[in-house]
Amino acid sequence: MCDEGQIDVMTDKWIRGKSMGRQLERISQGLNTKIPLVITEGNRHPEVPMQAAMLASEGGIVIRQHMPILTHWKEYKNDKSYLEDFVGRIGGQFAIDTKNKDVKYACADLMRCNQRQMSYKLKKAYFNGVAADKVRTTSPLSTMIDEQWMQLVNMWSTPKHKDKCVNNKVIRGKVRFQQKTGSRSYIAHMHAVKQAKYGDAPPSAIDLFKECHCSRKTGFVEPVKEAIDTMEALVVEPGVEGKESKTPTEAVAQVLSSSKILHNIGLVPATKKSCNGDDPTRVAELEAKLESEKQNSLAVRAQLDALKKKVEESEEARAKELEKINDLQKGADETNAVLRRLFSLNK
Repeated sequence: MCDEGQIDVMTDKWIRGKSMGRQLERISQGLNTKIPLVITEGNRHPEVPMQAAMLASEGGIVIRQHMPILTHWKEYKNDKSYLEDFVGRIGGQFAIDTKNKDVKYACADLMRCNQRQMSYKLKKAYFNGVAADKVRTTSPLSTMIDEQWMQLVNMWSTPKHKDKCVNNKVIRGKVRFQQKTGSRSYIAHMHAVKQAKYGDAPPSAIDLFKECHCSRKTGFVEPVKEAIDTMEALVVEPGVEGKESKTPTEAVAQVLSSSKILHNIGLVPATKKSCNGDDPTRVAELEAKLESEKQNSLAVRAQLDALKKKVEESEEARAKELEKINDLQKGADETNAVLRRLFSLNK
């Protein structure tokens, strides 16, 4: 446990100052320019491993030295100045278009991941295993005010948060296909593997699955072996009723129906979330649905207007018919009156 007035080893490591980012500075000085970052549409990381590593490192530095750790990502979404500051600081270190939507999306994802990791580190250092009356009431970081720190402490103390942590631990224990790409993201690892092993011959989805789940020391674990055998069997299995056999991508999709591996390795366009947390695909679906409902509403309105017009025309025709009937009735009454008069004269 740390006293409130002390700066412990963990905090000192987080605020190392000028020792952070020196590698990036040396590389930039060697190139005589800022390192360019290339983030393709739909990806959360650069494909080049060195670029991805430098971006992840710089993102962690920005979070530790300049950003408060809030209780939920929604708070950052509600106050967009945090993300703008983060993107601006990243843009100051790399040759990158900070106004590009894909760059903002990647930076938002990087900021969210680093915020979650930093929250976990703070909890581990200052909350877990500490008696309730011994938990510090002042912020251990200069980037956070005491009120923000106490909001974190209060959140960690709630039964709901504790139950969530237990459930997440159980869920993590049920993961059958553990990623074996080390500190690299899927995208960066795939880029390195393709350059080193496959060259001009593009690997199949099954090959990429193997590359992402093979440990250099232990190889494949049993669940991965079983999945690979099933995928390869689906590929060689003859098609039914004239249909072609499954492609490697279709085989991976069938065996890993609940996994996002095809999205992560770039074979299927990823469902991308924008910087404010909205899902553009979902937004597009809702907009399309709204437009469809709008068109249906206009069609119904047109039908109602047509029916109304027909009713009005029918009412006008009915009124005219009634008028004719009244005229005929009036003529008949007049004729009857004349006939009665003639009959009375004859008598």
